[in-house]
Amino acid sequence: MMPGHQISGTSAPVMRDDIAAAISRSEGFLSGPVFLDTGSKNVVALEAQYHLPCYRPGLFDRLEVVMPALLADAVPKRQAEFLAGRFLGQAALKLLGRPSVPIGIGNKREPVWPPGISGSISHSHGICVSMATLDSEAMVGVDIEKIEPGAVTEIILKRALDTLERELIADREQCDGRVLPFLVFSAKETLFKALYPVVGRHFDFRAARLFERPDRNELRLELTRPLHRSLPAGRRFLIRFSVTGSFVRTWLVCR
Repeated sequence: MMPGHQISGTSAPVMRDDIAAAISRSEGFLSGPVFLDTGSKNVVALEAQYHLPCYRPGLFDRLEVVMPALLADAVPKRQAEFLAGRFLGQAALKLLGRPSVPIGIGNKREPVWPPGISGSISHSHGICVSMATLDSEAMVGVDIEKIEPGAVTEIILKRALDTLERELIADREQCDGRVLPFLVFSAKETLFKALYPVVGRHFDFRAARLFERPDRNELRLELTRPLHRSLPAGRRFLIRFSVTGSFVRTWLVCR
């Protein structure tokens, strides 16, 4: 996604040690984290691996994450994903100098961050990433997707991309053709996560479209219809991305 970097600030090394110590208590459930370079000193992003075979409910207490009542009867996979994401989210709060308080769940199961914080969490196939900033007016989105060629690609092409978008990604000079459908899908997921706190309602993949070929590490989406008085049709967003191994990662921070 983004190259690892050293968090600035005199307290950062201590906080990094605290996070590493917590991960060491996870009994092999978590490994990492990688401290990610967002390109801004005001934005913190972390990525870690989580290992489902090592998960047990008691890890919520060990990692000081509150399990919400609505997850008490959820399958272990869902509980594990939630634990990994909230642990990284709370770690991001520490790195921003804020108390490591629980990150709530909204009506659409989106993370509800403490006042004064904007952030986003994503997980896929054993990898979790969290991004947060002290700018409460910022729109923040991050997404990670595993590249799974075959039937999944066909579903994405039919449901998430229109004819123009499929034509744009047919030119494979900039990126492996197997990656491009997942890249555009992930970018739209990132945009949804970033805009949802403002829009306050669900909007589908057709609300935004890729209008030009992706560059080496960024692509641009354009709203096809107004979503809010501050989000008119035609507004464009620069989504940054990277591809490592079998995963694509996309992220957006804007006002």
